[in-house]
Amino acid sequence: MKSRACVVTLTLVAANALGQGTFRPYEPLPLEPPMPIVQELPPQGPFGTVNFQTKVAGEVCAPVFDVDGITPLAGCGFKAQLYAGLMADSLAPVGSPVCFKTGLLAGYVNAGEVTLPWPGGTTVFIQMRCWTAPSETYEAAMAAPGGKWGESNVISVKLGTPPLETAPNLVGLRGLISIPEPSTAALALLGAAALLHGRRRHKTCASF
Repeated sequence: MKSRACVVTLTLVAANALGQGTFRPYEPLPLEPPMPIVQELPPQGPFGTVNFQTKVAGEVCAPVFDVDGITPLAGCGFKAQLYAGLMADSLAPVGSPVCFKTGLLAGYVNAGEVTLPWPGGTTVFIQMRCWTAPSETYEAAMAAPGGKWGESNVISVKLGTPPLETAPNLVGLRGLISIPEPSTAALALLGAAALLHGRRRHKTCASF
């Protein structure tokens, strides 16, 4: 009986010793970081365009004159740029400033197609603003001593969708007279200049 008991005891001790060498507590495998979810934005249509041309036969006649109301602005001594927005009282510059034409087309702008930051088919409000160089912006010209500037009327335009539609003309845009830095003399002459401008504009538009 003694020898059998010893065998059992030795067997259990040996088994326990082997077990201690192989047993490990449960450790979960590390989880991989989740893959980022990429949200695909719906595709947007092409941005809309307008035709920045201030003399289009039968549709647009918007010459710009100097403060005398007679001399049309010509060359790169003057700049013009479109301002646009979804509300008539909140307009921002679009496109780049451009020079005026010279010769028989002095007073006019022919910058071609201008892309606006809204999809084609959107109805926006547009205004033309002009000023004297070397000021790079309309706002800078207003602050510069001796600067001249002017604003057209505000019109609404439905933007064209390229390449399906051509850029719409600025129908309804009217010409303007540059305004000098405010002074008593300038304000006194402004009324007379406006009369001259009206006569000059009628003659120019009738030349289509």
